[in-house]
Amino acid sequence: MVLKPSHSADDPIQCKLIPMDLDTPAKYTTLSCEEGTADPPAKITCEGKSLQATPNRELALKRMRHSRNVQLFWVDAICIDQTSIPERNHQVSMMGDIYRRAARVNLWLGPGDDLSAKEFSDFRRLQVLAWVISHCIPSWLSSSDLPNEMTIRPGSGGGLQKLIIDSFFLGVATKSHWTRAWTIQE
Repeated sequence: MVLKPSHSADDPIQCKLIPMDLDTPAKYTTLSCEEGTADPPAKITCEGKSLQATPNRELALKRMRHSRNVQLFWVDAICIDQTSIPERNHQVSMMGDIYRRAARVNLWLGPGDDLSAKEFSDFRRLQVLAWVISHCIPSWLSSSDLPNEMTIRPGSGGGLQKLIIDSFFLGVATKSHWTRAWTIQE
C-alpha cells in the first residue's frame, strides 16, 4: 500500500493499494502491530473507501508516516481482503517471504504509558551505570584485600548489563502481540 504523507499527526490516514510482485525488489516497510482494542474502531481511507482498523494500528501508521513523502507499507489488515478466506490463506502463507524481503520491519506494541516511559528511562540510566561500573572503576577495587562479594573488576559489568536488559525485555515479551499465531513469521 502507498501511505500518503501528512504534515499533521492528527490528519486521517489515507492510502492506496498497489499490486506488488515479491520477485521484483521494492523498498517497502512491513508493520507488525499489536491489535489492541477495536472499540471504538478507527477509520482509514483507502482509495476513497473507508476501512475500519483498530485505533492502535491507526496510531502506528500516524506515527510512522512521513510529512512530505509517500511510503510503501505492507500492513496485513489493510493489504489482505479480510472478507476473503482464500485470499487470507494465500497471503498468510506468503507472510514469511513478505517480511523477509521487506527493507524494514516495524513492530508496534502500542503508544506506551507512564510505566513503559519510566522503564525506557530507567533502562537508559541503568545502561550508563553498568557501563561506568564495567569500564571506569579503578583497578585497585579488585584488590585481593576486599572480600569476593565486593570485588569489582573492570569489564565485570556484563552481569549487571544482562540483568538490566533481561528485565527490560521481560516487559516487552509479556505484550499480547506475541500470542498471535503468525508473529514468528513476521
